[in-house]
Amino acid sequence: DFFFIRQAEYQPYVNMLGPGSVKQGELVDPNYFDFISFAQYATIARDMRDPPGVFEEMQPVEVGEDEPQTFVPVAVRRDTDIRIADLPAEHGRMVGRAILSRLNETFGDTTSAIPSIPKGSRPRPDVLLTSLEQMMRLFLVNGFAWDGTASMKSSSNNGAGATFSLTFTSPATLWSGQALLARKANLLNNFALKVALVMAQDAGYKILTSSTHYSGNKEISEFTVA
Repeated sequence: DFFFIRQAEYQPYVNMLGPGSVKQGELVDPNYFDFISFAQYATIARDMRDPPGVFEEMQPVEVGEDEPQTFVPVAVRRDTDIRIADLPAEHGRMVGRAILSRLNETFGDTTSAIPSIPKGSRPRPDVLLTSLEQMMRLFLVNGFAWDGTASMKSSSNNGAGATFSLTFTSPATLWSGQALLARKANLLNNFALKVALVMAQDAGYKILTSSTHYSGNKEISEFTVA
């Protein structure tokens, strides 16, 4: 499915941006990353609607620097104990956990480290906000967006009902996120939100609601905790 979606959507995407605007195959090019992220998540969202217990996945083979990338089919068995309805949330947790682990691995021993919160400690919401703010800064350090902020819209003394907002200006996934939302995909490539939800749950909060929408060149994600 991924290869068919990529083939069908790539040329219209390039035509929309203009000649020379996309460096095909180079993930460090924001425009190409935006497109590949769309193709990946469009595929995942479609396949999660009725996934088989065992399926064949094309996985890359390690090749030399100047050799073309090749793929081989590999049989994969998914965990059928996870209900199909829960797969998007489980995917979000896995992706959020992987990104958070990478950020901690890269910046954990530096002054740019995300402030640590003891697991299950349920700190004041402003303490969680401080960690979320630094997480957003690290996304910016990695060139993910032009600007980004975290804020808290409302809160109570014990944190119940606190609503957090994550806003990116011109993120690398601006077009793809909007395209996925327009397709009513059951999961989005809202990577910072996935990390934030893992951080909040690790801190001892329960997630009540979460959402992502777009306004102009901004990606705005919100979540409410209990």
